[in-house]
Amino acid sequence: METKRRVLYISYDCILEPLTASQVLPYLKGLARDNDIFLLAFNKRDVSEARLFDIAARYGLKGAFGLRYHKTPTLPATCLDIVCGITKCASIIKKYDISLVHARSYVACAIAFALKRLCGTPYIFDVRGLLADERVEGGDWKRSSLTYGIVKFFEVLMLRESSKVILLSYRGVDALEAIEKGSRAKTTVIPTCVDTESFASRPSSYMGDGPLRLIYIGSLGTWYMLPEMLDFFKIAREIVGDVKFLILTWSDPAYVLKTAQDKGLGKDAIEVRRESHDRIPSYLAASDVSIFFIRPTFSKSVSCPTKFAESLSAGLPVVTNSGIGDLDYFINRYSVGVVITDLHEDGYRKAARDIVGMLKDRNGLSERCRSLALGEFSLESGVERYEKVYESIIPPHPALSPFRGKG
Repeated sequence: METKRRVLYISYDCILEPLTASQVLPYLKGLARDNDIFLLAFNKRDVSEARLFDIAARYGLKGAFGLRYHKTPTLPATCLDIVCGITKCASIIKKYDISLVHARSYVACAIAFALKRLCGTPYIFDVRGLLADERVEGGDWKRSSLTYGIVKFFEVLMLRESSKVILLSYRGVDALEAIEKGSRAKTTVIPTCVDTESFASRPSSYMGDGPLRLIYIGSLGTWYMLPEMLDFFKIAREIVGDVKFLILTWSDPAYVLKTAQDKGLGKDAIEVRRESHDRIPSYLAASDVSIFFIRPTFSKSVSCPTKFAESLSAGLPVVTNSGIGDLDYFINRYSVGVVITDLHEDGYRKAARDIVGMLKDRNGLSERCRSLALGEFSLESGVERYEKVYESIIPPHPALSPFRGKG
């Protein structure tokens, strides 16, 4: 008989957000098989205790707790959230005898860092993305700003004090080593994973005599290069002829249509839809190629887009640009799509011809995509990797037998 670890998972995302539903709760449900998991989330709107209880019961958690998220002014509001988080988590640690804190991203890790100093509880820094560098490259902060300097200062401390570090890409290991020397030795790479069983894999139906169906999934703006994707679409139409482009996004449709108009594309050239996350598998199943272009900045060297794993799970090849996490390696090594190194007309032409050529082996292409998804990006594989990280910090130990010392 073994006693379970008691793990407090801290997320700065709202428990009701799609991101939490797809990238937090499914992992925790898997980890709850061998661990007692407690979740603390910061919610942008009120979530009743009854709702938190229902979520905990649905995903097998021992407890789910919520704190109010404060948005403005940014720095004071975040500091207030951190103080509230430290107070709440210290209470949870004491009440439930928590042995490990799993912190998702920077604000959660700032709380975990303080908890280690106060309670001695070890923590995992699940980095997700380089927060300060993302904000600078996204145009929100300046490198000379006080906020940037504070985050970078604590970034080093949080890395140094962590028991383990989780990254989404192997390229990110080098980036993190440059920030904090020695971090490589305690870093584990776990890419963004998805529930592959919720996606139906099928070969493309494209035969060259019907439309080639492109699909984009996710938000637009800042990181996602819509003008460049539309340029590729225009070139693909010149080469293939009949090409349909479906964009599933919660971003403003007017922005998409205006950008298309600026590119000389009529309103009927593309289709823009707003759909819930649970509808994504059916739309992927009806498509031929998944496309996404992301600004290849320094911070994106540590990223792994969810849409990549979702596309592979559905058996769809990917067309993307170079420089995003480990995507270049996976796509080229396993022949599951095309990486564009030149985001200009010649590069688009070559990519369009290459992806059409790959679709001639429809069955083999779909099988390669699905196989890679199952091997590297499945939820089960992600849970197993997290479990190994937990075990490396707190190995399983036998519970004291009630009969020990008798007889």
